[in-house]
Amino acid sequence: MITFNLKNQDLVNILLSCGTTFILSKLELYSSQTHLTHIVTDCKVDARGAEYQGTASVTQNGIECQRWDSNEPHVPYHTYTDELFVDGSMSAAENYCRTVEDSDTGPWCYTMDPEVRWEYCDIPLCAA
Repeated sequence: MITFNLKNQDLVNILLSCGTTFILSKLELYSSQTHLTHIVTDCKVDARGAEYQGTASVTQNGIECQRWDSNEPHVPYHTYTDELFVDGSMSAAENYCRTVEDSDTGPWCYTMDPEVRWEYCDIPLCAA
């Protein structure tokens, strides 16, 4: 689904027809009529995935992710601060897979399974 301002129709048509190969889950065009200011994708640009802002909320094994601002069922290893999240805050990150700290291994999350503390998420790489 693509959401856009009608006055930005031409920009959207150009973007979609010029060989854009990454997967879009949501496209937001703000008040400017001439440039794209924010794209949220359901893929990661590189293996680390630090920029990933998609809404995947299950691990590679299908376990639901725990909210980042929750201590249930797992108390996080570290005290996370809002600045670590690309969303701007832990509450905005909800229970989405994220790359926090200095992880070089990709988006992950604490799980809702009391027996599985955390797992990586299976976020595909964006097509080149």
